[in-house]
Amino acid sequence: MTFIVPLVLMFIFGSIFGGGSSEPHGIPIAVMNQSSSKIARRIISTLDTMKAFQVVDSVKGSDGR
Repeated sequence: MTFIVPLVLMFIFGSIFGGGSSEPHGIPIAVMNQSSSKIARRIISTLDTMKAFQVVDSVKGSDGR
């Protein structure tokens, strides 16, 4: 449920506001996988294959860490 609701919301808002002539691409999405389940890895890999998103698995702060 934690993964499905945000994905559904992204789909809904993408369908509503994505009607322009140019499609969005490379929108960075931070992913924090706290489980080692197969379904979580599959969701992340599916997001990574979509042209609209760029999965970010690590984020550096302003201090470089």
